[in-house]
Amino acid sequence: MFANPRKYWPVWASLALFWAVLPAVPGLLRGGFLGHGYTDLYPSVWGMWLFAEAQPGFPLTTDLLASPVGMDFYYSSPLHGWLAWPLLPVFGIESTWNGLLLANRIAGVGVAFWCARGWGLERDGALVAAAVYGCSPFFHGYAVEGIAEGQIGWALPLWLGWVGRGQHRWAGLAFALTVLGSWYMAASACLLRQAIAHRPSRCSG
Repeated sequence: MFANPRKYWPVWASLALFWAVLPAVPGLLRGGFLGHGYTDLYPSVWGMWLFAEAQPGFPLTTDLLASPVGMDFYYSSPLHGWLAWPLLPVFGIESTWNGLLLANRIAGVGVAFWCARGWGLERDGALVAAAVYGCSPFFHGYAVEGIAEGQIGWALPLWLGWVGRGQHRWAGLAFALTVLGSWYMAASACLLRQAIAHRPSRCSG
């Protein structure tokens, strides 16, 4: 069905764009932050802003809470905050949040496809894997709830894809991104690594 590789990339790219953008169209037309306001959305947006404002660095305290003494602070996704850092002065907080949300959703599908290819799946099987993982209701729920760490769904398959290709140095870097993106995904990576510890690496090219 998908025999010509040169014509295949638009298939997963279209899937990624449709899944990422179409559900967001009503919110984009209405204006405001993508997500539901009665969830973690606004605390996550505030945390992104606070983390980015403290750059360069890795802020672990803030005096904007528990004033005047301040308190410990850990943004739930430092990687998300670093990605937002150069964008906020240019696009503002609303467009930065929305743009990162859409970009992360697109990347989740594309990297999942690439990961599946690294483990030997043919192109049609890799598309199924990209749809099952990248378009998971799990990630859609994170987007609606405004959970920043749930947006970095691409880091886990990035790590797993390098493992499948036997590129352990790149896998180590991708694992670090996974940890900085989401502790939940990092825990999943640890479980997956145990599951595949004795499985030989494969590369489909």
